[in-house]
Amino acid sequence: MRVQVKSSTHRVGTGYRCHLERNRRSSPYTLKQVDFFAAWIVPENLWYLIPARALVNGDHLKKGPMLCPMQPLEKDRYLYEEYREAWSMLGARAEKRGGL
Repeated sequence: MRVQVKSSTHRVGTGYRCHLERNRRSSPYTLKQVDFFAAWIVPENLWYLIPARALVNGDHLKKGPMLCPMQPLEKDRYLYEEYREAWSMLGARAEKRGGL
């Protein structure tokens, strides 16, 4: 599996913006290059393991999903909460090691 590891300390309102870009000069990631994004929310010490396909917007991956670990789940909001600490998506080997 191809996993890109990112982190965020950038709080915006009730969540954290996690930038998934390589850098400003590079082209965005594609589904051919990455299977999952592992996003660490540093101030909350929480991980999100988000399948790249969940971040597809047309032909491009979203560059900065909003992750909201401190808010109660509201229907049709906080799209990525199901991926919080979702290590099981990597399979049994990752669970034995405790994630990444």
